[in-house]
Amino acid sequence: MCYFTGLKAKECENLVLPCIVPGTNLKDFTLIWLFNESSTVLTFNSSTSDLKVDKQWQDHVNYKIYQTAIELHYLNADTFDGQYSCEVFTTELRHLEQTTVSGIGKYRRSSVKIGRAHV
Repeated sequence: MCYFTGLKAKECENLVLPCIVPGTNLKDFTLIWLFNESSTVLTFNSSTSDLKVDKQWQDHVNYKIYQTAIELHYLNADTFDGQYSCEVFTTELRHLEQTTVSGIGKYRRSSVKIGRAHV
């Protein structure tokens, strides 16, 4: 299952990057957001309410507890263009979603439900 979405934002505006896990009522889950597949933006464990935002992202990302989307602040193409990956793990599934942001605010998103997770 894949989703592709477009959105426009201007520099210095906010941009919400969704991470939608279709057909799932998320209860106990772990969420990981990565930038360019190597830099951790944030991690959240709903069982413990433990939220960790990487130091370099603290002024640029907003996360609402128990949701899966993030909101980016103070956008500029030099620092925010790239690929964002959202991974959601439960005892039943692993969901991966990738969003490519280019030209600030224009993004392409794809989503894959991987199936039963081995956590």
